[in-house]
Amino acid sequence: MSMHFENSDVVHMTPKKAYKTVRDELRELAPYIGNVQKIERVEYTKKSRNLINIVNHWYGYADIPSILKPIAKPEYLQWEDVSEWLDDKLRANFRMKSLHGKNLFDLVGSMWFMPEGKKETRLKIAVELDIHYENLPGVPRLLAGRIEKYIKDIVTAKATPNINRLAWALNTYTQKK
Repeated sequence: MSMHFENSDVVHMTPKKAYKTVRDELRELAPYIGNVQKIERVEYTKKSRNLINIVNHWYGYADIPSILKPIAKPEYLQWEDVSEWLDDKLRANFRMKSLHGKNLFDLVGSMWFMPEGKKETRLKIAVELDIHYENLPGVPRLLAGRIEKYIKDIVTAKATPNINRLAWALNTYTQKK
């Protein structure tokens, strides 16, 4: 089952500065994003003048409902983010997957940093998320369908604030710098 999340918000800096801050200082933004303990940069490769590939590992946290505690493990809230940063377009395309290789979900998305007035940025984020309920360890296939609603509710409750808070995190982080 695929879920679509999208957000558009204003950042109080130029598109180029907002883009470079998210690209180069994402680890420092983690405390402001919410539901994220830390972000570790694993790889940074400049492919060409306008293309940079970055791999980050995200470590999240969440309050797990009691119905899911027997099967939900902290490592399920850790993921790898493989992104392609297109400097000339001020856009990033990314793909996220479970850090522990259990094929629990696939997430694909993009971020656009567009001019909004003279000195501000419209940050737009759009993602598609597929959760593979049948791959949850310890969950019989028959039960996977029953807990799908609970998992979808948790993912929606956790993913939506992260997507919605990036602009806020960026504004707050740069004010405190």
